[in-house]
Amino acid sequence: MADIKKKLKKLQGDWEESEAAEGGRKRFKDGDFTVKLKSMEIGESKASGRVQLVTTFEVVEPEKYEGEEIRMYNGIDDKGMPYLKLLCNQFGIEIPDDLADLPGVVEEFAEDFDSTVEITLVTKDGYQNTYVNEVEGVEGDDDDDDDDDDKKKKKSKDKKKDKKKPEDDDDDEDDDDDDDDDDDDDKKKKKKKGDDDDDDDDDLPKLKKKDKDKKKKKK
Repeated sequence: MADIKKKLKKLQGDWEESEAAEGGRKRFKDGDFTVKLKSMEIGESKASGRVQLVTTFEVVEPEKYEGEEIRMYNGIDDKGMPYLKLLCNQFGIEIPDDLADLPGVVEEFAEDFDSTVEITLVTKDGYQNTYVNEVEGVEGDDDDDDDDDDKKKKKSKDKKKDKKKPEDDDDDEDDDDDDDDDDDDDKKKKKKKGDDDDDDDDDLPKLKKKDKDKKKKKK
């Protein structure tokens, strides 16, 4: 393990410069398999001596292959790094900044991971390649889609409420205007009544004067 860490240290620069390869759902003639992740280990290839990630899957379906193991090899070199990063992204593995920490990260991840994986096997030039298509719980989560729909519906309702608020305010203003009109009518009535009372008071002196004139004539 100490030698592997030294080699990983030397590959640190290439690792940081490489980009994850683009990948998606593919169908190949060799067929699709549903598997479970059994282990992830970083070691050296016996044939070439290259540092590589060995991912071991256990077949769940098709039933006739159930229990058998399929191994996937990702070289940690300038050509293999983009595909290794793609694999980590597909599984949701947090890639450490220090490449020497990668062995512990992937081993711990594989021990805790308990979801199914959809893979495709393809044979080319005598070698069978393994492609990861979908990881359960990492991509295409229906529950998340439902949550997004609920959020969109709630947002739409909130917008409708906001649109109704100005109309309610207008109604309140109309009510205030009606109240003001009522107050004005009351004031006018009171004023008119007051004016009538004042007119009656003005007539009083005139009546008194007429009474005095009548008394003088009688004398």
